[in-house]
Amino acid sequence: MERPRRVILVLAVVAGLAGCTRSAGDYLQRGNRLAAQGSYADAVLQYRKALQKNPRYGEAYFRMGLASLQQGDAEAAYSALNEAVRLMPANETAKVKLADLNMAAYLKDPNRSERFYRRVESLAREILEKDAGSAEGLRLMGALALLDHRPQNALGFYRKAIQRAPDNLDIVEGLVQALLQNGDFNEGEHVALNFVEKNPTAEAVYDILYRFYAGANQNGAAEAILKRKIQNNPKKALYRLQLAQHYARFNQSAEMAAALAGLLENQKDFPLAHLQVGDFYNALGNRAEALRQYELGAQNPSRERIVYQKRVGDVLLAEGRREDAARVIDTILRDQPKDADALRVRAEIWLESRKPEERSPALLELQKLAIQNPADAAIVFDLGRAYLLNGDWRSAQKNWQTAASLRPTFRPPRYALAELNLEQGRPQETLRRAEEILIVQPNDTRGRFLRGAALTALERYGEARPVLTALAREFPDSTDVQLQLGILDIRENKISAAETRFRTLKPDSPNDLRPAMALAEIYSTQEQFDTALHLLQQAWKNAPDSSLIGSLAAFTALRARKYDVGIDAYRRLLVRAPQSAALYRSLAEAYLMAGRYNDAAAAAQQGHQVDPKDPRLELLVASGSRLAGRTADVRERLEHALQLDPNNPALANNLAYALADDGVDLDRALGLAQRAVQSARDEPSFADTLGWVYFKKHMWDAALQVFTALSQKYPDNASFRYHLGAVLAAKGDRRRAQTELNAALSLHPDRADEGKIRELLNGLI
Repeated sequence: MERPRRVILVLAVVAGLAGCTRSAGDYLQRGNRLAAQGSYADAVLQYRKALQKNPRYGEAYFRMGLASLQQGDAEAAYSALNEAVRLMPANETAKVKLADLNMAAYLKDPNRSERFYRRVESLAREILEKDAGSAEGLRLMGALALLDHRPQNALGFYRKAIQRAPDNLDIVEGLVQALLQNGDFNEGEHVALNFVEKNPTAEAVYDILYRFYAGANQNGAAEAILKRKIQNNPKKALYRLQLAQHYARFNQSAEMAAALAGLLENQKDFPLAHLQVGDFYNALGNRAEALRQYELGAQNPSRERIVYQKRVGDVLLAEGRREDAARVIDTILRDQPKDADALRVRAEIWLESRKPEERSPALLELQKLAIQNPADAAIVFDLGRAYLLNGDWRSAQKNWQTAASLRPTFRPPRYALAELNLEQGRPQETLRRAEEILIVQPNDTRGRFLRGAALTALERYGEARPVLTALAREFPDSTDVQLQLGILDIRENKISAAETRFRTLKPDSPNDLRPAMALAEIYSTQEQFDTALHLLQQAWKNAPDSSLIGSLAAFTALRARKYDVGIDAYRRLLVRAPQSAALYRSLAEAYLMAGRYNDAAAAAQQGHQVDPKDPRLELLVASGSRLAGRTADVRERLEHALQLDPNNPALANNLAYALADDGVDLDRALGLAQRAVQSARDEPSFADTLGWVYFKKHMWDAALQVFTALSQKYPDNASFRYHLGAVLAAKGDRRRAQTELNAALSLHPDRADEGKIRELLNGLI
């Protein structure tokens, strides 16, 4: 019995030695065989082993790049092909693939990075230097010319390319686009139709023709090309859905239903027909029909049943039927307790409930899911929603940006980012996000609405009006659109038109407080703050859980100079949301306006404990402390705030003033003040700080020039008059100094300045 075992051991050792002697070429061949079988992940592992043997093996990089492309891993493909081109400069295919990746990156990048463009151009020129008639090199140059809106140049490249490769789909596609862009419509149409006659599966060419016909309002021709596409590809469900979408655009309900029936009546060829048709109706906003289709699909026992159940849960949740949705999701989780989609929907149900006690469990659930599924854009998006509901907008924004990058066609994170940017006063970013959405789906209603809102905020009223008016024609009962048009009316000083619009608005529901809020804004615009406040207080009484109406009531009370009312409103709001740093900021600002400086510092300090990374809270603590006469830690607070937000000119300005006021590090104070002024030359408080630094550095003439200009422009500002008086006193002009200082006292300066003014006046007597 001993001898056979020794033989086995010897054979194992020999096999091991054989493995150790395998060459880079052996691994390459094994990888090629696996790639040919469609096992791309395994092929990539073999190519990596080849590169471990020979790190300069260009062919292994090339093959790894091709396999990564098949896996959809553009980043890995880019890296591998870049190395392949470096190591094998004669490999035209590698250059073409790398150029196409750079082109895709250029088109995807909203900033249109020149780096990607130049790389495509460089690779195309290298290919053409070696072979002036290279079809691929000419194609790439033609594509660049199209991007630059030079269709005649593009035509030159594409006509040469098609002589070398008449059946190349990419070249034909580019040639047709160039012809249409150049106005050669008949020839472009002829080339495209001839090509699909010979190549009936050429999807991209059908789509170019459809876009051309639709853009030219040739609806009959657009319909015909979609029908031809279906006729030539009868088992492609997507093409039938495209025809249904075409009919939906023109409200041709009967034709749309007939197109969808082609799927539903042939479930042998289209086994997922109920799912696809349900998704179609869901995208149109017809949730009732979507739900019916999903429920029909869920009746059939199949592997996809759980997929239908998930869709049912999604629709029920979207309709606000949380309890029904929860029952469906619980059914799924009983059978599949680790199903990521079902767990995500359950977390969504918790989020939609808006119950404070369910926010933390939703966040924890989604955090776990995101760790397990980092590439799932839907989970990452929902995690952002959970962070926002838990008061962490920065983490929300970060996750939405990640979700948007994971799926370029996924619109929800782009909606969320656009709305967040609009709320935070960054309409240019809102516009960019809205245009990203409209590139993917030009008729997207929410994207168009956000674009109109952003244009309004950017004061581009002439562009905003037609966008919003078109939406109002399509959706005459939309409260959102009418409200936004009312805001535009206000911006264009059409107050009576806005008031009429808001008075006739019908709320979407009894809890829809937006019409009341809009009317309050009208009254506030007319400085009828008491009327606006009364309206908002009544609305808040009817909807005591609305933090939005409460916040607006508090803000309006401050505008009406009813500081105690505003402070009381913010304190009530904080009882319901004790972890809201934003509310602590607002409360601190209200205390400052009321002259309750110690309370302002205390409120800001409480907010700082909730969000230690918010520089605005540090600034408010410092402001409250300084105005209350407690200057011990003001500079430290401001230094920390500036570290958190180093490009914030207001923080640079306040630190400069504190340094100057304390008479320390005046050179740094000067640099900070100059930086603030350069960033906002029309901000008087920044100029005041610069003048105060000049004063502290004994640069009397420069300081006098600043404060004289400020006091003339803002004669009712106590601080500017005090600073002018201080400079005049330093220059020995006692009479004018006394005049300015007495004027400053009569304007009720803050407590910290008042003591200094009196002290300075006593010294002049």
